[in-house]
Amino acid sequence: MEKPKKPICPNIEDYPTPIKPNGKNYLGEPIFQKLDWIKDHKKYEKDLRQYNADMEIYEQLKFIRLIKNASEKYCLKYFMITKR
Repeated sequence: MEKPKKPICPNIEDYPTPIKPNGKNYLGEPIFQKLDWIKDHKKYEKDLRQYNADMEIYEQLKFIRLIKNASEKYCLKYFMITKR
């Protein structure tokens, strides 16, 4: 298994400001929201949750391989394995 790649956070400055207002606030003033950035940021948050889950699995597999290939003396000296 290869190490998962961390998703890149979208930079709000890379997205153009819309020409037309997207909505109004409670005072009736126009609001210019970068909807493309909002959509990409939601996708980034979803990808980041998946990345964190994949990293946890990757770290566990890496640890299992280390213990599997280590000698008994090394395991007893450096690791304390407990039951959950």
